[in-house]
Order: sequence, then structure tokens, then C-alpha cells
Amino acid sequence: MGWSGDPVKPGRRQPSAPHGPGGLSPPPPPQRLTGAQAIISLTRQPALPGPQTAGAAEPGEIRVPRRAGTGRPGGRGTGPGPLPFRGHPLPVRSPLLLAAGAEMALARLGKVFPKTSILFLCDMQEKFRPNIAHFPQIVAVAARMLQVARLLEIPVVVTEQYPQGLGPTVPELGAEGLKKFPKTCFSMLVPEVEQELGALPHLRSVLLCGIETQACIMSTALDALERGLDVHVVADACSSRSQVDRLAALSRLRQSGAFITTSEGLILQLVRDAADPRFRQIQKFIKDPAPDSGLLSLFPGQSPVFS
Repeated sequence: MGWSGDPVKPGRRQPSAPHGPGGLSPPPPPQRLTGAQAIISLTRQPALPGPQTAGAAEPGEIRVPRRAGTGRPGGRGTGPGPLPFRGHPLPVRSPLLLAAGAEMALARLGKVFPKTSILFLCDMQEKFRPNIAHFPQIVAVAARMLQVARLLEIPVVVTEQYPQGLGPTVPELGAEGLKKFPKTCFSMLVPEVEQELGALPHLRSVLLCGIETQACIMSTALDALERGLDVHVVADACSSRSQVDRLAALSRLRQSGAFITTSEGLILQLVRDAADPRFRQIQKFIKDPAPDSGLLSLFPGQSPVFS
């Protein structure tokens, strides 16, 4: 039986009960979604019911209602018509979706800006000097990053692993005058550093240099990623005692979502424009190539880090 009480003939589509204008149910109250949820819900929207829908929606097809009187011939309220959605974005104009899409695109691209970044310098201490491969070169590249951070007014965090036993930060890093955060755990995100991050409401990117790649660099990067921050590991400013550990750690970090980059590449992304009045000073830091920290020797064939 149909909703009107008439028997339904075989092959005849049973009309829906009218709950509102045009036979459509009133829309549910708006739901606040995150950017990812909003985009997913858009692409998974089911077909809307209507008394004269022409055929079922095909997979990947979204049906949207037409305004009364603007449908197919047959009078007002002729029901929704199909709008194909097969891998092409809809012309969305919602400010929520546009803002969410822009935020997701920035996160996916890993763009960096001085006002939303912080430089982490991890455990470059005296006792590590004889044991870390390419230690002088690693420190020199990190010192270059520190000079750029000062010029671009990027906040800096320096940690020391058990300084009573492993000694102070090496002087050639140029970190005199900066507060040193002592720690025993492998991650740099100790409570005192967390407080520093809490004072930076617009923080989005961590620029990470130091040692050892498979230990403190790995733990710090994973903790920062877990907090929703982008992590940019400066490969020519990170090393380990074992180069196998260094290589495997860089690959593991990339798998986890960190961006593996170089000092010069990151510096140029930060300054962005040769017309920037600070670029003349930046040029002095990158005029000569960064010291060779042995990265190429790790990749005699295809690189598992960059493949």
C-alpha cells in the first residue's frame, strides 16, 4: 500500500511521505566538523529522497535538491536532480571548507614561516665530540641554522642530555647566552620546554637539528608530530655514532610524517624572497655550501630516505 492508501502497482516507485516543502525532510541542525571531517562528509553525502527522483544515484554521485519551480518540467517541487561527482571537486564556497582545505594543504606541503616556527638544537655536547660521525660538520651546520634563526627572530630551544656526565654544549655552536634545558629522557619535549611551546600560540613547525638521530632526534620528532606540529629534520645537521642508525632513523622519520630537508633548503624557504632586506645577510651564511656531513656516502645506490 502507498502512503495515500492506494495499492502499489508492480514496478511503480512508491513516493515518500511529504515532511516539508517539496516532499523533503527538514535538514538536521548544522554540525561543527574538523577540516578533514567536513571534506569527507561532503564526498560521502547520500542521495536526497524525492517523489520523482530519476533513477538511483550511481557510486560516487551526489544528489542535491533543486529550488521549487526550477526543476524539470512538471511543476513546482519536482525533486532533486543528479549532480555527478567523479573525482572532480565541487565548486565549494563555504568559508569553513575553504579554511579547512587551506590548513590541510599547508600541513601536507610542509611550508615554513618564521613567525610559526621554532628551532630545536639537541644535545650537541663535549662528550659526544669523539664518538659522533661528522660531529664538527653537524655542529657547523646547526650553528648556521642558529644564526639564521636569530636574524629572522625564530625562537630557539637548546637541550643538554645529562650535562653532569656529558658536559656542556660545545662553544662552536654559538649558543652562549641561550638558556639550556637539561634532560635525561630522549625527547626534548620535557615539561620546561612544553611551557616554552605553550607561550607560542601560532606555532606550527619544529626545525630539528642535533644528535643522535635514532635516539633524541627520533623521540623529539615523534612527540612533536603527535602534538600536531610539522617537523622538519635538517638531515645535514643530524648524526649518530652509527651511520646505519642515522640512515635508518631518517627513513623511519620520513615514514612517520616528518619532512627530511637540508639546511640551505630550509633557510631559503624561511626567507622566501630575495627582495627581503634580510636576504643580504642570509646570503653570507649560504654563500659557501654547507660542510659535507657524509650523507652522500650513505647512498651508494638508490636512497631509502628519498626514494
